[in-house]
Amino acid sequence: MKFLIRHAVVTGANKGIGFEIVRQLASNGVTVALTSRDEKRGLAAVEKLKNSGCDNVIFHLLDVTDPASVDSVVHFVSSQFGKLDILVNNAGIGGFNMEGDNFVGIFEDRLTKKAGLRISLPTFCQTQKQL
Repeated sequence: MKFLIRHAVVTGANKGIGFEIVRQLASNGVTVALTSRDEKRGLAAVEKLKNSGCDNVIFHLLDVTDPASVDSVVHFVSSQFGKLDILVNNAGIGGFNMEGDNFVGIFEDRLTKKAGLRISLPTFCQTQKQL
Protein backbone atom coordinates (compact mmCIF):
# COMPACT_ATOMS: atom_id res chain seq x y z
CA MET A 1 0.00 0.00 0.00
CA LYS A 2 1.44 3.39 -1.00
CA PHE A 3 0.64 6.41 1.14
CA LEU A 4 -0.35 9.76 -0.32
CA ILE A 5 1.07 11.31 2.83
CA ARG A 6 4.62 12.50 2.46
CA HIS A 7 6.28 13.56 5.75
CA ALA A 8 6.51 11.82 9.10
CA VAL A 9 8.35 12.07 12.40
CA VAL A 10 8.78 8.98 14.54
CA THR A 11 10.09 9.56 18.07
CA GLY A 12 12.08 6.92 19.92
CA ALA A 13 12.80 5.20 16.64
CA ASN A 14 16.35 3.85 16.85
CA LYS A 15 15.13 0.32 17.74
CA GLY A 16 12.10 -1.85 18.31
CA ILE A 17 8.61 -0.78 17.31
CA GLY A 18 9.71 2.74 16.38
CA PHE A 19 12.39 1.42 14.03
CA GLU A 20 9.91 -0.90 12.32
CA ILE A 21 7.38 1.91 11.94
CA VAL A 22 10.04 4.03 10.23
CA ARG A 23 10.91 1.11 7.94
CA GLN A 24 7.29 0.55 6.98
CA LEU A 25 6.60 4.24 6.32
CA ALA A 26 9.79 4.72 4.31
CA SER A 27 9.12 1.55 2.31
CA ASN A 28 5.84 3.12 1.27
CA GLY A 29 7.35 6.37 0.04
CA VAL A 30 7.00 8.55 3.12
CA THR A 31 9.94 10.80 4.00
CA VAL A 32 10.63 10.01 7.64
CA ALA A 33 12.60 11.80 10.34
CA LEU A 34 13.83 9.08 12.68
CA THR A 35 14.43 10.63 16.10
CA SER A 36 16.33 9.35 19.08
CA ARG A 37 17.93 10.86 22.16
CA ASP A 38 21.06 8.81 21.46
CA GLU A 39 22.78 10.26 18.40
CA LYS A 40 25.08 7.29 17.82
CA ARG A 41 22.23 4.77 17.90
CA GLY A 42 19.98 7.01 15.82
CA LEU A 43 22.57 7.45 13.09
CA ALA A 44 23.28 3.69 13.12
CA ALA A 45 19.56 3.00 12.69
CA VAL A 46 19.34 5.38 9.73
CA GLU A 47 22.40 3.77 8.16
CA LYS A 48 20.86 0.32 8.57
CA LEU A 49 17.65 1.50 6.91
CA LYS A 50 19.52 3.16 4.05
CA ASN A 51 21.53 -0.02 3.49
CA SER A 52 18.24 -1.88 3.10
CA GLY A 53 16.98 0.55 0.44
CA CYS A 54 15.15 3.17 2.52
CA ASP A 55 16.83 6.32 1.22
CA ASN A 56 14.08 8.65 2.42
CA VAL A 57 14.99 8.43 6.13
CA ILE A 58 16.87 11.16 7.97
CA PHE A 59 18.00 11.45 11.57
CA HIS A 60 17.25 14.19 14.05
CA LEU A 61 18.36 14.19 17.67
CA LEU A 62 15.42 14.46 20.09
CA ASP A 63 15.18 14.22 23.85
CA VAL A 64 11.50 14.73 24.64
CA THR A 65 12.35 15.86 28.18
CA ASP A 66 14.45 18.78 26.86
CA PRO A 67 12.42 21.79 25.60
CA ALA A 68 15.32 23.05 23.47
CA SER A 69 15.58 19.65 21.77
CA VAL A 70 11.84 19.66 21.05
CA ASP A 71 12.08 23.22 19.67
CA SER A 72 14.87 22.07 17.38
CA VAL A 73 12.67 19.33 15.91
CA VAL A 74 9.76 21.77 15.50
CA HIS A 75 12.04 24.14 13.57
CA PHE A 76 13.45 21.26 11.52
CA VAL A 77 10.00 20.00 10.52
CA SER A 78 8.86 23.49 9.57
CA SER A 79 11.99 24.39 7.60
CA GLN A 80 12.75 21.02 5.96
CA PHE A 81 9.30 19.50 5.48
CA GLY A 82 7.03 22.53 5.49
CA LYS A 83 4.33 20.34 6.96
CA LEU A 84 3.92 17.19 8.96
CA ASP A 85 1.48 14.52 7.88
CA ILE A 86 2.26 11.80 10.43
CA LEU A 87 3.60 11.89 13.97
CA VAL A 88 4.27 8.62 15.76
CA ASN A 89 5.01 9.63 19.34
CA ASN A 90 6.78 6.40 20.24
CA ALA A 91 9.36 7.82 22.69
CA GLY A 92 8.73 6.32 26.05
CA ILE A 93 9.83 6.77 29.58
CA GLY A 94 9.94 3.25 30.94
CA GLY A 95 10.88 1.45 34.06
CA PHE A 96 8.84 3.35 36.58
CA ASN A 97 5.58 2.90 38.44
CA MET A 98 2.95 5.53 37.59
CA GLU A 99 1.27 5.11 40.97
CA GLY A 100 1.74 6.88 44.25
CA ASP A 101 4.31 9.58 44.68
CA ASN A 102 6.65 8.79 41.79
CA PHE A 103 6.46 12.38 40.61
CA VAL A 104 9.56 12.27 38.42
CA GLY A 105 8.24 9.34 36.37
CA ILE A 106 4.81 10.92 36.04
CA PHE A 107 6.36 14.26 35.06
CA GLU A 108 8.58 12.68 32.39
CA ASP A 109 5.60 10.79 30.99
CA ARG A 110 3.70 14.06 30.63
CA LEU A 111 6.69 15.71 28.95
CA THR A 112 6.70 12.95 26.34
CA LYS A 113 3.09 13.69 25.46
CA LYS A 114 3.68 17.46 25.44
CA ALA A 115 6.65 17.05 23.10
CA GLY A 116 4.44 15.25 20.59
CA LEU A 117 1.97 18.11 20.61
CA ARG A 118 4.67 20.74 20.22
CA ILE A 119 6.18 18.90 17.27
CA SER A 120 2.95 18.26 15.41
CA LEU A 121 0.55 21.08 16.19
CA PRO A 122 2.13 23.95 14.21
CA THR A 123 2.29 22.06 10.93
CA PHE A 124 -0.95 20.16 11.45
CA CYS A 125 -2.69 23.53 11.84
CA GLN A 126 -1.07 24.82 8.63
CA THR A 127 -2.18 21.72 6.75
CA GLN A 128 -5.77 22.17 7.95
CA LYS A 129 -5.81 25.79 6.73
CA GLN A 130 -4.75 24.60 3.28
CA LEU A 131 -7.62 22.11 3.03
